[in-house]
Amino acid sequence: MANYKVKITLVDDRHAVPMPGRIVLRVGDTVEYDTDPPNLDFRVEFDGSPFTPQAAFTISDRDKHPLLTPGRFFCRCFLTKPDGQPIGWKPDEEPVESGGDHDIRPRP
Repeated sequence: MANYKVKITLVDDRHAVPMPGRIVLRVGDTVEYDTDPPNLDFRVEFDGSPFTPQAAFTISDRDKHPLLTPGRFFCRCFLTKPDGQPIGWKPDEEPVESGGDHDIRPRP
C-alpha cells in the first residue's frame, strides 16, 4: 500500500490547485495534503468521501487519511494566501481550477 501526497498549490495568485489534479489510488492507500507555498491554511471538501461513509467530508489537516471507498470523488480546494486572503473553488468557474478528481480503485 502506498502513501500519496497532494499539494494544494497557489496558481496565478487566484487558484488553489491540487497537484496532481487527477490521481489514481487504491483502497487501503493513504493520502496526505499540504500546501505550496508551505504552511498555509487549507481545506479540501468532498460531497461523497473516499475516506469515510459520511455523505460529505472536509480535510484541513496534514494527517495521513486511509482510503476506504472505491469510486471517483471530486474535491473542491481552498487555501488562505500569505496575506490572509482566502481563495479557492468557485461553482461558476470554467475550467474548474481549484478542484480535482480522486479515482479510487479496489485492490486487485
